[in-house]
Amino acid sequence: MLTCYGYMLSVRRGGIILSCRGERKSLRIDQPITIAGEGAITINLIRETSKTMSSLILMVGGKPLPLHSILRSESLRRQVEIILNTPKRLKIARWIVRRRMEALIECLEALLLDGKPIIECLGKAAGSYSVQSLLAVEANATIEYYQQLRRRIPSTYEFIERTRRPPRDPVSSSLNYGNAILYKKCHQAILEEGLDPRVGFLHNPYRNRASLTLDLADIFKPLVVDRAVIPLFTSKTMKPGLHYKMKDGETLLTGKGKMKILKAIRLRLKRSREKQSIWREIKLEANRIRKYVWGEADIR
Repeated sequence: MLTCYGYMLSVRRGGIILSCRGERKSLRIDQPITIAGEGAITINLIRETSKTMSSLILMVGGKPLPLHSILRSESLRRQVEIILNTPKRLKIARWIVRRRMEALIECLEALLLDGKPIIECLGKAAGSYSVQSLLAVEANATIEYYQQLRRRIPSTYEFIERTRRPPRDPVSSSLNYGNAILYKKCHQAILEEGLDPRVGFLHNPYRNRASLTLDLADIFKPLVVDRAVIPLFTSKTMKPGLHYKMKDGETLLTGKGKMKILKAIRLRLKRSREKQSIWREIKLEANRIRKYVWGEADIR
């Protein structure tokens, strides 16, 4: 049994390559071998292994599991095939970015702010021919979006720019906490559809990151989190000391602050939009993704 932390399993010329601590070892797909530790598996290896019954065994949670049993999910194989098919991946990635920008515009207009800068980015996204260029356009739209939001946030909250790790102001801290709540709901919707949350189409798959969850959450952050959180600050109901505090340059929510955000998000998820709750809409969009992955319907 080989033990390595930080290993990478990839495929080359029909064989498996084990990379660990700067060293590389060639393995045969039909060679019985057990690997313990922590590591990652490349997309190409998933595709290759799905065609064969590999004898490779990985230790997962202290239990030996054959690689082919870990990768036996039909949804996982279909998701990987889309990742490897540039036109198909680009199509759903464009859809995610378009839906997100439409949500950004809707949120700005609800706050009586100018959505024209996002509309311009929306046109650029439609003409993007790579996932990387889409991500760049989406990043620019997000910057424009927060610049607009600053106009509605009272200066006493010192919301100069959107910060994440660590959050430097109470608005960013509240948005971070709200996003974490939304991620859990989107993750639930993805799992209920039988999809693998690790294989996203806009966000690149990376180790155990739930990239598909991030894809779905990106669409609904403005509609759920921002629409729930921003009014708490425009109305000045978030109070220093009571709902948030500063510590070592980081803004932390208090227990009451977290409860206030949680309550606002729950109410927002129940809010009727287009004759259905937003939570129901999240589940329907997850279902739309599944249908595209399985070839049951196109995505528009």
